[in-house]
Amino acid sequence: MQESRQSNAVIAMVDDDPSVREGLQSLIRVRVWRAETFASAQEFLARPGVEAPSCLILDLQLPGLSGSI
Repeated sequence: MQESRQSNAVIAMVDDDPSVREGLQSLIRVRVWRAETFASAQEFLARPGVEAPSCLILDLQLPGLSGSI
């Protein structure tokens, strides 16, 4: 079976740096994946759930709620 060029996969990116979000979003869209960007962990957590294969790219040093343990 040939892989479809169109994908419903969602790649979410959380980073407080707008240039990082924009750069990653451009790279991901080239692969025909759906990219969602968020400026904070709170913004990401407030979004509705997604019913599709998903991946999260998370900045570990965010102001406020961060990804570090």
